[in-house]
Amino acid sequence: SPIATAKLINIIRKEKPDIVHLQCMNGHFVNIYRLLDYLKSKRIKTVLSLHAELMHTAGCAHAYDCEKWKTGCYDCPQIKGYISKYFRDDAKYCFGLMKKAYSNFGCLKVVGVSQWVTDRAKQSALFDKAEFTAITNGIETDVFRPRDVSALRKKLNIPENKRILLHISPNITEELKGIDRVVELANRMKDYQFIVVGNNSHKVSFPENVIVFPHTYNQDELAQYYSLADCFLMTSSRETCPTVCIEAVTCGCNVVGFDVGGVPETIPQGMGEVVEPFDMDAFENAVRKWAETKAPEEYINKLRVDWSREEMTRKYIEVYESLLN
Repeated sequence: SPIATAKLINIIRKEKPDIVHLQCMNGHFVNIYRLLDYLKSKRIKTVLSLHAELMHTAGCAHAYDCEKWKTGCYDCPQIKGYISKYFRDDAKYCFGLMKKAYSNFGCLKVVGVSQWVTDRAKQSALFDKAEFTAITNGIETDVFRPRDVSALRKKLNIPENKRILLHISPNITEELKGIDRVVELANRMKDYQFIVVGNNSHKVSFPENVIVFPHTYNQDELAQYYSLADCFLMTSSRETCPTVCIEAVTCGCNVVGFDVGGVPETIPQGMGEVVEPFDMDAFENAVRKWAETKAPEEYINKLRVDWSREEMTRKYIEVYESLLN
């Protein structure tokens, strides 16, 4: 992305910022290595938020069980160019570029959106002089709060005594999200009503006890679904900091997930649990248990303060001030 990168560097050159904060450096919209080189050469204090593992590997979002990134990536099935794979090791090449860009970086603060990804970044061979902290993503708690959903339950024709299980994903067909596990649960738990939000494909066949909705950007609509459900199903095989879990609990919905990545950090005590990956018997038992309980209103209100966008902002301001001082 030579033109976009040049434009961005030109903006930074004109603005002369005290701090540059980098987030979600993926999607090929900027040359990461060139940008880091420029910030380092100008000795600009930099904050790097890690929303995945992209910035401490050769460029893969999730390293899963691979540990090559701890010393240096190579021969990676995820990092292969369409043409370059025939004459070079792309993972080794990209890791080398990243290592060179980070080397002797004057002032770099790495902020993981979960303690899990922060601890992973600390083990990378890339960050030699960086400082680390963790700040969980905040949400709009004025939107994600318990709602009166009696009208929605009536509209969907769900009886009052029917327990409701919810799964939400931007794209349910993405293998990472585990929609096949939701389908398996629905087949096992015929006495429960399932709601799936995020179906933009006709490739998945659902049982009769599943109500399916397409992906939505309407946060008020999502808050209604969270408030309606008794338990949220986090079936992903890896997540850094699943915001959907935070949204669910601040709407009063319990969560059950697998003990992977940052998932355990988003399920507060008394509002769900994680089970061994990918034990579907244990998952089903946990869902049946947590669908029958409700957390006290005052506890949910406390969580809405702790995980608010305002609290996240306050913590980032503390990071900025520490760098300036």
